[in-house]
Order: sequence, then C-alpha cells, then structure tokens
Amino acid sequence: MTVFSLRCSSCDAAVEIHGRLGFKLKNSGSGTVLCRRCRQRSFLEARGRQLGEQQDNISGVLKRRLIPMAAVVLAVGLIIGTAFLSRNRSQDALPATESPSR
Repeated sequence: MTVFSLRCSSCDAAVEIHGRLGFKLKNSGSGTVLCRRCRQRSFLEARGRQLGEQQDNISGVLKRRLIPMAAVVLAVGLIIGTAFLSRNRSQDALPATESPSR
C-alpha cells in the first residue's frame, strides 16, 4: 500500500497518510492537514472553551430558575397556611362540650 507523507499545516511535522486518501489530499493541494498532536491540542482548547461557556451558562440558568422556584415555594406555603388556618377556624366554630359537673 502506498504511503504519502504530507506536512502538518500548523507545526510542519510529517504526517503519513496511507492509500487513496493520501493520494487525493496530496494532489488537491489542500493545506489543512494536521498531525495528531495539533488535532489533540485544538480539540482540548475547543473543549476548554466549551466547558467555560457551560459554566457561565449554568450560573445564568440558576438565576433564571430562582424566581420560578421561589414562586412555587411561596404558593405551597400559602396553600399549607390557608389549610391550617381554615382547620383551626372550623375547630373554633364548634360548640365547646360542657365539662361534667360534680
């Protein structure tokens, strides 16, 4: 099988490409061939940027979710408080039983 040796467009290291793909790349004059080290470095840099953006987005998401969660907690508190007060009022409205006299 034929092996073509091309130069990395970033660090000028030799990149060996086997077979028909190497032939096509060499004849096309494509200057975007990257070696494994440059591809890994660019991937890690892109991933680091992406993770940084995700952390920024997480703080924004927490801020956006804080108001709805506070509204839910307030609504649940009002429902429980209303149920508790109505239960106490209904118990107060009942006539008191007379204590047995001696």
